[in-house]
Formats: sequence, structure tokens, C-alpha cells
Amino acid sequence: EDAFAKMSPLAQLTAVPTTCKLPPILLMHGTHDTVIPVEESEMFWSQLQKRRALEDEHDASKQLRDVFIKVQGATHGPLHYPCVVLSCFAKCGCYF
Repeated sequence: EDAFAKMSPLAQLTAVPTTCKLPPILLMHGTHDTVIPVEESEMFWSQLQKRRALEDEHDASKQLRDVFIKVQGATHGPLHYPCVVLSCFAKCGCYF
């Protein structure tokens, strides 16, 4: 369990010094995911936003923007909802 905690996205996020600027992050999570609860992504998103606020103190340009898409009714993994993913990209103007 401890090894999993150390490798979690949240642990990885907090391990990087705030003086290092992270790239934009696209976070997508199905609301009916039974493998990883959507609350895990919500917690990560919350911490990411706090992290971005600290980064913004060092860089006034604020050019990097993250996107969190909750895919309604989707289960685990993007292969289960490719059309929904493309639709979400088009709606939010996400082109990575």
C-alpha cells in the first residue's frame, strides 16, 4: 500500500518543487468509474489548482492552463468513450 501511495499522481505532484513549472495537464475521468473513484481526480485537481496559484506567484504570465473533464456516464479508461472524448476536446478547445 505504501508503494502505491508513493506512486500516486497526487504524490508525484507534491514531490515536484513549486519553482519547477509543470506542463499543462489534461485530466479526464468517467463519472461511473468503478476502478478509481472520480473523487481521486477531484482531489488531484484541487491540489493542482493550489499548486498553480503558487506557480503564478513566480510567473505573472499565467500561460499554462489545465483542463479537467468529467465524462458523464463513462467507466474506466478512454477506450470506453472515444466519441465523448473528441466531443469534449471540441467543446473546450483542447488541442494538445
